[in-house]
Amino acid sequence: MIKKVASNLFIFLICLNFALSQNGFQRPQIDFNPNYYISYKTDDSIKINGKLNEEAWQKTDWSNNFINIKGKTAPSPEYRTKIKLIWDENYLYIGAFLEEPHIWARSQKRDSQVFRDDAFEIFIDPDSDTHNYLELQINAYATITDLFITKPYRDSGVSIGNWQATGIKKGTHIKGTINNGKDIDQGWIVELAYPWSAIAECTHKHIPPEDGMQFRMNFSRVEWPVQYKNGIYTKEKNSTKTEVKSAKYSVWSPQGLVNLHYPEMWGVVQFETKSRPEEKKKESLIKNKSFYEIAYRLYQIYYSQKQYQTKNGRYASQKQLFKHIKKNKYTESIKIYSGRNFFRGVLNLPNINKVFTINNYGKLETIYK
Repeated sequence: MIKKVASNLFIFLICLNFALSQNGFQRPQIDFNPNYYISYKTDDSIKINGKLNEEAWQKTDWSNNFINIKGKTAPSPEYRTKIKLIWDENYLYIGAFLEEPHIWARSQKRDSQVFRDDAFEIFIDPDSDTHNYLELQINAYATITDLFITKPYRDSGVSIGNWQATGIKKGTHIKGTINNGKDIDQGWIVELAYPWSAIAECTHKHIPPEDGMQFRMNFSRVEWPVQYKNGIYTKEKNSTKTEVKSAKYSVWSPQGLVNLHYPEMWGVVQFETKSRPEEKKKESLIKNKSFYEIAYRLYQIYYSQKQYQTKNGRYASQKQLFKHIKKNKYTESIKIYSGRNFFRGVLNLPNINKVFTINNYGKLETIYK
């Protein structure tokens, strides 16, 4: 347990460094335009071996290829990555393909610092409120690190040190060789069965999901620049040879900054029990798009408040804040309550039986009138 706490503390410090800029707070540099994916229920038996060769997998659509974590205007990833999802009464199944000519890994012990290897990462926020979410990292050896995070590190969130996703099943399939730089590999496949019982620990929603239920999720690929020398892969160093080069991050749904711990920027996965519709009809099945637009507007309040508080030592009043926010169709319906150490933004729209709120910890809540 002590080793896991130390490992998670290291992860916390890395992510905190991501979250802080010279003026103390970063905000995404893209407009929110999340990816959506519909995951269908299966009655087939799935054997976790990294091959994705069951009929249920064969009938399931791949996502679009991952893009740069910063967004579409940033350089495209060198190699393809894509995911697919299915589920049953017991598990959420996640499959991924990572194109890679040089497959390498070191970590072979659970809850070691897997992200220091080339890794595939999964993020799950069932309640879409940015609090109490899950992260899982896996490398080519199928070694995992699994985390329960109370809230984003930017808001002093922590990873619960002794938490594990009990009952998880995982496998990888190497299309080539691992840690052998003498050949050219095709890539590696990830296959995971994430128990609903573990996901239930971070949500009040009905688990397994009901028809049409949505989670905020994202998927990331961590890739380190490496070289093969004297029979081993080593990370490339910068021009001064004092530090290793930074990892490259590609994602399913863009973040707008190099930080996965902005859950409000993740994509949306919708769970369905019905048979697959034709491709042209899938878009019409996606629900609640207006909710995510509302959430995005409230997070503009949150970002502006965080930047104001960093500069001025307190949160802004409504009058002060609205000097810094571009007006939109929701602005007149927002009320700001604030003090030195707190704020709450409340959006009360006419003809809707819900009130939406956000606070200084970035937690988004929906209250029925």
